[in-house]
Amino acid sequence: MTTRAVLLCLLGLSAAFPAFAAPKSYVVAPGSPNLVDFESSAPIEVFHGKSRALSGTIQVDPGALGDSVSAHFEIELATLSTGLPKRDKHMREDHLEVAKYPKAIFDGVALRGDAKQLTLGTKVPLDLEGTFTIHGTSRRIRLTVESTLVHNGKAEAIQFKTAFPVSLADYGIPRPQFLILRLADIQKVTVEGIAMCRDCGDAAAR
Repeated sequence: MTTRAVLLCLLGLSAAFPAFAAPKSYVVAPGSPNLVDFESSAPIEVFHGKSRALSGTIQVDPGALGDSVSAHFEIELATLSTGLPKRDKHMREDHLEVAKYPKAIFDGVALRGDAKQLTLGTKVPLDLEGTFTIHGTSRRIRLTVESTLVHNGKAEAIQFKTAFPVSLADYGIPRPQFLILRLADIQKVTVEGIAMCRDCGDAAAR
């Protein structure tokens, strides 16, 4: 086969099978509106611990989700606050042991389910699986993340929100007890925020 014939063949294959778009990188930076909230309950009290020190990255091609999704999220546990300094001190030092285990991390996401793409302004539930690590223990978890592709100012971004249970026993975390009240083993964790596209440039202008 001549060189010209080989080139024509390659061009034909390129037309028949267009190149897949590379995943884009979306960055979560600490601060508002990003929020991590956990809800703890005891027989006569429910309280929340909150932090806006969420950071991470999402790698995804919004137009062709497929196997393009991966993510890394983390939070400095010492930033969690319940609104009571004494309770915060016990939580951080005696239960979460933040000096030894400073972060909670969600990593290595794999997409499951039927979602094919993210379209501008449409909320899409993504069924995700990944590894959650806290207090020196890692466990595989599944969660549904409500995700919306948006333009934040002139930049493309992904808004996200999810909630999932965390069993203190599963991660070797002693259940806090205040006076005679012992908290429930299951804590409800909610994570929400926005990831700004690092690779998109002026998305609104296109």
